[in-house]
Amino acid sequence: MKKYALVMLASFSVLLPRAEAQTINPSTFAGLLAPTVSSLVQTTAISGVHRPYAAATPLGVTVGLEIGADLTYVMFPQSFKDALSVGAGVATPPQGVPVPKISIRKGLPAGIDLGVSGIYYTGIAVFGGDLQWALLKGIGPLPAIALRGGYTYSQLFFLQTHTASADVMISKNFVVFDPYVAGGVQFVSGSIQVPTAIAATVPGGLSLSSTGFLGHVFGGFALKLFIIKIIAEADYNFNSTISFGGRVAFSF
Repeated sequence: MKKYALVMLASFSVLLPRAEAQTINPSTFAGLLAPTVSSLVQTTAISGVHRPYAAATPLGVTVGLEIGADLTYVMFPQSFKDALSVGAGVATPPQGVPVPKISIRKGLPAGIDLGVSGIYYTGIAVFGGDLQWALLKGIGPLPAIALRGGYTYSQLFFLQTHTASADVMISKNFVVFDPYVAGGVQFVSGSIQVPTAIAATVPGGLSLSSTGFLGHVFGGFALKLFIIKIIAEADYNFNSTISFGGRVAFSF
C-alpha cells in the first residue's frame, strides 16, 4: 500500500505545476457588471467541482477501496473569457485550465459509495465529496442505476465558490469495461474576493456574489485491469463549459 501511495504522490507532483501555470491575476475590476460576476462565479465553480469519475456500478464491500490521481481539463466558454478580459482586466485570458486532484472512493453496504477529492496549492484550494446509492446494482443482464449527491468548496485564484450537485446515472458492467451516461443539476453560489490594492476599481453598488442553478450531462467509461482502474469522462454544462478528464486509480 505504501508503494502505491508513493506512486500516486509522484504523479500528483507532476500535475501540480501545470495547474499553477494557469494563474489568473486581475489588474482591475472596473468593467464588472452583474452578468460578468455571474459568469466568473459559475464557470469557476464548474472548473473545480468534485468529479467522482465513477460508473453507477457500486464498488462493493469485499475491499471496495480506490486511491487515485485525477486530472480534468476545463475549456472555458467565451462568456467567461470575456468576463476575465473586460470585467477583471486579465490581458490574455486562458482557453482553459487543468485541475489535478487526489481522490479516494470507498464502497459501503447497501450499494452505497463514498468519494472525496481535493487539491491544495498556490492560489488553489478545492475540496469535495459525493455519496452515491445504486438503486440497481447491475447484476446479470440488468444495468446499474444510481443517484448521486455531492458538494464542493473551491478557492480558485480570486474567486470562492460552493457547489451542490444531484445526478442520475446508468451504466452497464461488462467485467473489465463499464460505460456510463448521466445528467443532473448543480446549485452554485460564490463571490469575487477583491485584492485590497484594486478594490477601488469595483463599480459602486455592484454585488460581487452570485447564485444559480446549472444543468449538465456527462458520460464516460471505466476500464478495469487487475488492480488498476482507468476512467475517462466528458462533461457538457449548459453554460457552455466543456470538460474532459479522468482518473487513474489503484482499485482493491
